[in-house]
Amino acid sequence: HFRVELRQNLRWQDGTVVDAKDVAFSLLSLRDLAYTAGYNLVGKLQSVNVLSNTTLDIVFNGQSINYPVFLEAFIIPRHLWECDLVPENDCAAGAAAVIAAGGKVSDYTNAGVNVPSSSRTSPSYDPLTSGTLIGSGPFLCRSIFPEDLGRIGTGCAKNIDGTRSGQSLGVDATITLQAYDRTGELGNTDPFLQYMRSYNSAWATGTGTSAFSGQYQEFVWADQNKDAQVTISDLASLAACFGASGPTASCSSTSYNYWLRSAFHPNTPATISSEVAIVASHLDDTYVYPYPWNPTSLHQIISYP
Repeated sequence: HFRVELRQNLRWQDGTVVDAKDVAFSLLSLRDLAYTAGYNLVGKLQSVNVLSNTTLDIVFNGQSINYPVFLEAFIIPRHLWECDLVPENDCAAGAAAVIAAGGKVSDYTNAGVNVPSSSRTSPSYDPLTSGTLIGSGPFLCRSIFPEDLGRIGTGCAKNIDGTRSGQSLGVDATITLQAYDRTGELGNTDPFLQYMRSYNSAWATGTGTSAFSGQYQEFVWADQNKDAQVTISDLASLAACFGASGPTASCSSTSYNYWLRSAFHPNTPATISSEVAIVASHLDDTYVYPYPWNPTSLHQIISYP
């Protein structure tokens, strides 16, 4: 059994929250239908139990030192691939495909998800053309063509003659990717609409959700004692300063000046308030886990923080 807890700042590039059901759906689908990407899971992954939106229990058959490595698998957005959540609504065909591959539909049902869309798992399905080339990683596909300029998940590939390309790229075709950070978009209200470890030295400046751009910087700030993890002691240190508009008996000047980030509450710039919720959203987040780097300073790797 592997108990996994997801970070709270995970978002698909279209703004949908990445949750435990996405992980369950992905692992089961890779095991049953992705003969290359899911090869290591075949015959080894037994089941996935979703315990909450952010927690799941992954069950393998027997024991192996390789199982943690096998979990280095692709996670895909189920809201774009699950049979009953897409326009095709082809669950019967999807179930038949899973059974034909030796899988069990009940494994999906027990995890609280449905089987993948048969149409969308077909080799002929083109995510780039269909507008579903969407993940949660550091770079996103965004249309560069006038007819749907800026649309996420499509239109980022161009043939040598300037025409739109699908996933099958011709000679000299190009793909243009952008850094995944949409916090500065007009109308956005989600501070986590960015890669979960995006880098922006201007974090905690500016206005609106753009002030949250730079999740790496936010993590380092939340980790007050710089032990590469956000713990209850970090949160307790900040909680002692909640509501303070200056140093107090419980909030030293050092703590007050460290925790205060006026850009997050411009109407009360001197009073520590929403900082508590921000640090709480990173509680138990770690930099490198479960095994720390040893030595801590690796060759050509910038030392934390």
